[in-house]
Amino acid sequence: MKREIKFRAYCKRSKQMHENDYLVEAGRQLVIFAQRMRPNLPDMKNAKGGLMLFTDDENMEFMQFTGLKDANGIEIFEGDIVRYTLITKDKFEIIPCVVYFEMGAFYIKDTRLRGRFDLLSEVEADDIAVVGNIYENPEFLEKAQ
Repeated sequence: MKREIKFRAYCKRSKQMHENDYLVEAGRQLVIFAQRMRPNLPDMKNAKGGLMLFTDDENMEFMQFTGLKDANGIEIFEGDIVRYTLITKDKFEIIPCVVYFEMGAFYIKDTRLRGRFDLLSEVEADDIAVVGNIYENPEFLEKAQ
């Protein structure tokens, strides 16, 4: 299965979320700047697969796209807060969860029960709705706990 690799980043300083297109353009500008400062750098106009950003900046939080979309067609990223509809034979429950990446897989973590579900195998994307993210909407987490 082939999936699109995308990122977004939240800047704590400006309190803004930057989407993939912005990050790619920022990476291009850094390459152009680096080539101006060091003209002997190899030509990187056709370079593939790399994005040159200062990822160790403590003011930037990077989040990767899971490759999935929710029930409304919204892309699901790390750090998203989602409503997960849990249906068992005797109950129907909507659970607030946070999307995160750990040990090579994406999960959603139940904010109340502290359980976790594998996002790619245990959970149907149709049962999830993105309601916000942990940086721009922390009040959703406070309500859930």
